[in-house]
This record gives sequence, structure tokens and C-alpha cells, in this order.
Amino acid sequence: MSGEGEHIFWVFGRRGQTDPFEQVGVVKAASEAIAYVYAYMNYTERPWRDLCVVPRDSFYAARRSADDPTFVERSVP
Repeated sequence: MSGEGEHIFWVFGRRGQTDPFEQVGVVKAASEAIAYVYAYMNYTERPWRDLCVVPRDSFYAARRSADDPTFVERSVP
């Protein structure tokens, strides 16, 4: 699965209401709705209470080394 218009989504899950979310995987999809379907199909081997997908572009590093090759300076909106 690869193509134009696809975005990368990080998948997070938690088992109990008070448990912290943990990253369980990554999916590529054209929309958040499709990303959730892919996540549900691929990451339900554990009984997650909550399963969430988040666009990778929605994350901003609070602190990151400028010599990191993946470093991209962004201004916070």
C-alpha cells in the first residue's frame, strides 16, 4: 500500500481507563477514518479499551537535538 494522498498515522492503545496510552503501531491511509479501520484490523490482537489514530504531522517535539537527521524546525500554531 503506497501512493499519493496517503498519510502516516500513529496508532495508540490502552487496556484500561486509567492506563496510559502506548504506541502500538503505524498505518498509512488516505483519511483518519480509513486509518482507524486499518488500525482496528491490524492491532486488535490485544483487548484494547481505546484504540486511537493520530496523524504523524500533529506531533511536535518539545525538545530535540538539532543534529538529529529527522529534525524539522516547526513553529507552534
